[in-house]
Amino acid sequence: FEDIANSISTVAQTSRTLDPSYIKEMTENAITLRDTFGFDIQESMRASNMLMDQFGVTGTEAFNLIVQGAQSGLNKNGDLLDSINEYSVHFKQLGIGAEGMFNAFSNGAFSGTFSVDKLGEAVQEFGIRVKDGTGDEAFKTLGLSANNMKKAFTQGGEAGQKAFEQVTQKLFAMQDPVKQNTLGVQLFGTTWEDLGKEGIKALSDITGEFDKTYDAMNQVKNVQYNDVGSALEGLKRTLVSNIVLPISENITPAVGDAVNRLREAFGDGGPLAGMAHAFGRKLSQAIKKTG
Repeated sequence: FEDIANSISTVAQTSRTLDPSYIKEMTENAITLRDTFGFDIQESMRASNMLMDQFGVTGTEAFNLIVQGAQSGLNKNGDLLDSINEYSVHFKQLGIGAEGMFNAFSNGAFSGTFSVDKLGEAVQEFGIRVKDGTGDEAFKTLGLSANNMKKAFTQGGEAGQKAFEQVTQKLFAMQDPVKQNTLGVQLFGTTWEDLGKEGIKALSDITGEFDKTYDAMNQVKNVQYNDVGSALEGLKRTLVSNIVLPISENITPAVGDAVNRLREAFGDGGPLAGMAHAFGRKLSQAIKKTG
């Protein structure tokens, strides 16, 4: 009871809606992530809300992507949810969607990068250098207009994504490794040195198998709760959330009202006050005789 109540409370406090069916679904999703991957419920909801806010996905689609990310090993260092919260806005500014961000994380991780946080930091550093003019010289060297690049990245969406692809394609097409390294640092800062050419190249690839519509969440539920103990635990949660809690919510006011009425009846001045006092005297006398 306490687990369900606390989980529902956490989800309700972090949700943008009071719709009971939505809160129920999100609570089930968050509990499943906790039981399967060890994700904190509040952190799962924060990451889900961030994906919804930045990329316009639904809560269900957000959890589907988080599940796919965990299954792909993106949380091997325990920083997947934090990376989603911190870097989603920077991917969005480059015109990269939710699926593209997860694909970038996945491609970068499979290139040998030890942390998705470092991959997200590279995108952040690139965005900073676009805005503050640090990357202007690099754009010119690549044969690109710094002003046009800034306008495209400011516009975001498809324009920002095409601009990012244009920059990275020209950068990785350079034949001189020394010049390429110099421009890489100008555009990505120290993350270019940390990740190396291959890491950044993999990060810039936003194609892959992540699919927000793939029903990964329900598949995990079916696997996670397929043994007898887990099934009974899941059944208990269903009974409590769908039957016991609603019943208790309905009878609690009635019980409280009945208790108040009895208190008033037997209290001083109440219609049954004399009976209560007489019973108390008789009980006291009986105790003294037996003592």
